[in-house]
Amino acid sequence: MDFSHSNAASDYESLTKDRQTYLDRARDCALLTIPRIFPKEGHNQDTEIITPYNSVGSRGINNLASSMLLSLLPPQSSPFFRLVTDESYLQSLPPEDRQTVEDELDVVYSDLERKVMRKIEVSNFRPQVFEGLKQLLIGGNALFHLENEGTLRHIHLEHYALKRDPSGNLLHLIVKETIALDALPEDLVAAIDPVELEKKKADAEVDLYTEAKLNAEGKFRVVQSAFGKEIPGTDSLYKPQDLPFLPISLYLIMGESYGRSLVEEYFGDLHSLEALSQSLVEFSAAASKILFMVSANGTTRKTDLANKPSGSIVTGNAADVTVLQMEKFADFRITKETVDSIQQRMNHVFLLTTDMIRNAERVTAEEVRLTQQQIEKQHGAAYAMLAVTFQLPLVRMLLRRMTADQELPALPDKIVEPMIVTGVDAMGRGNDLNKLDAFVGGLHQVLTPEVANQRINIGEYMKRRAAALGIDHKNLVVTDEELQQRQAEQQQAAMANTAAGPVAKEAANAAFQPPPESA
Repeated sequence: MDFSHSNAASDYESLTKDRQTYLDRARDCALLTIPRIFPKEGHNQDTEIITPYNSVGSRGINNLASSMLLSLLPPQSSPFFRLVTDESYLQSLPPEDRQTVEDELDVVYSDLERKVMRKIEVSNFRPQVFEGLKQLLIGGNALFHLENEGTLRHIHLEHYALKRDPSGNLLHLIVKETIALDALPEDLVAAIDPVELEKKKADAEVDLYTEAKLNAEGKFRVVQSAFGKEIPGTDSLYKPQDLPFLPISLYLIMGESYGRSLVEEYFGDLHSLEALSQSLVEFSAAASKILFMVSANGTTRKTDLANKPSGSIVTGNAADVTVLQMEKFADFRITKETVDSIQQRMNHVFLLTTDMIRNAERVTAEEVRLTQQQIEKQHGAAYAMLAVTFQLPLVRMLLRRMTADQELPALPDKIVEPMIVTGVDAMGRGNDLNKLDAFVGGLHQVLTPEVANQRINIGEYMKRRAAALGIDHKNLVVTDEELQQRQAEQQQAAMANTAAGPVAKEAANAAFQPPPESA
């Protein structure tokens, strides 16, 4: 079989020159937060991981990544996207049918959204996304790959290199992985030079390159290669929106191919906190050492102090014995106050709200909520960026994949589109629920509940509330026809009871009448 030559290995080495600066910076940021995320170059299972002197950075990254995970991939009951119908299509419908069609589509969309969220649940996306978010916050870059089996995989920055255009659009991506030699196709192994193959058999591993490059037609050509040769059957073409790779950068500067991280923006505070924490720990260790000093000219003997048990009576003079003390308490009090000040600022950055709520008896739930909202707004730009670069492409890929696998019905192009609802308060259809309840509650306040209930379609309100909660209301909420049938049956039963009343009364009276006298 003829194998095409591949330059992926040389192209990868060329792209990694631009990546090295960002990788070194990521390692420096990891030393102040979670060192294992970006260990030093050439690490293996025997490499010793440095432990920071404080856990503020580690706690902060884990907490912020968890908060972002709940916003990006919320529980199944709160989808992070909505399927919406193109407005021009709705306007083309007859006015009398427009609202009915829109309401029916909203119920159908709610069911499709639940199926997509269920796919995310069973495919176990969250662990991979969580690790990717931590790498994104520390290193500023992350890469996700939606595999053919429907699983999501996170790829470390050490194993891929890329190039973007000045606008931030992806031009070239190469992923380098080390796999077992036995995993390669047999015909490819047979075509390898015997001398080179013998070298590789010593460690039974080989470098596999997956390359995605934008061609002149505006499509990405994705192909895998090993030993400098392309692997047959791996060549595919993708539209940019269909590419199964999602390279994400947290803060992307125009003209750069890689992004900057959140930790990099607060590197000064974290570095100062680490240095001061080390000083406090070392001072505490030194201060905890107890040394008794006995006067050389005194009557108290050192052996009596060292060997006698507690409560013993010894001969001596208390003035002969002193304890060594470090007269640095006032100096290190300034250090402790500085550490507390920096830690308070880091609590704002990493959304550690439990350390920010004031310690008082009457702290209301509303005060806690407002405090959380205030500090979470500072990451609104990050949520908006991830909505465009991660959530929306992921939903589109899942819709296409599930449609191809006949797990979802085919949706008409340019009529139905997913829309991401991101942010702190607006996560999925929960925002619709809040608006719906606020609307009904406002009507009850402005009008009387009796008047408001007369002007609200209760059945439609129940359907919309179920859709907002992500609940399938089929066979749960009765339809108008079923309600009318129930009311008719109740009326018939009431009329039957009313008609049977006089007959039953006459029968009862007859039962209590004395029997007629016998002749």
